[in-house]
Amino acid sequence: KKCPALDDTQSCNNNNCPIDCQVCQWSTFGLCSASCGGGTKTRSRTVTTPAQHGGQACPALTDTQSCNNNNCPIDCQVGQWTTFCPCSASCGGGTKTRSRTVTTPAQHGGQACPALTDTQSCNNNNCPIDCQVNTWGEWGACDTANNCRRQRTTTVKIPASNGGKPCNLTQVEDCQIPDVCDLECELQYKDWGP
Repeated sequence: KKCPALDDTQSCNNNNCPIDCQVCQWSTFGLCSASCGGGTKTRSRTVTTPAQHGGQACPALTDTQSCNNNNCPIDCQVGQWTTFCPCSASCGGGTKTRSRTVTTPAQHGGQACPALTDTQSCNNNNCPIDCQVNTWGEWGACDTANNCRRQRTTTVKIPASNGGKPCNLTQVEDCQIPDVCDLECELQYKDWGP
């Protein structure tokens, strides 16, 4: 008689084995969503083997990080020009100036402010030059035939130009010697009767 079997084999744990999720390596980060002031960049990975039969679930498939957190440059901003101030000279060339103010100063490497003053030339026309005369000559004799007046003359030293005041080369005045006129009067009327 044969001996009974010493081993007895039975199937067990016939359920499927758990398969953990498997993923690829991370991709490189994409571009930042902002060049300054704070943005985000993202990288991703894909599933090569999905989790099955209760295996470990997949880890996160995307990774997002902050980037470019530096302050954005702020360019200088200026207001409108004022009206020009009056010209510094009425003729012969002067200057006039206008200005503007900063409304937003440049920050964080932003564009610097443009010029805040503007100076231009003005009234470049030649100035009028009044005539200038040399020293006056001596007064002439008192002219009794001309209402006891006398005159003197001079010559031009600098002529008038550009609309300047013209020269007067003769001066006439009443005589300051009244007795000369009185004498002439007496001579003209001495033969008259009382």
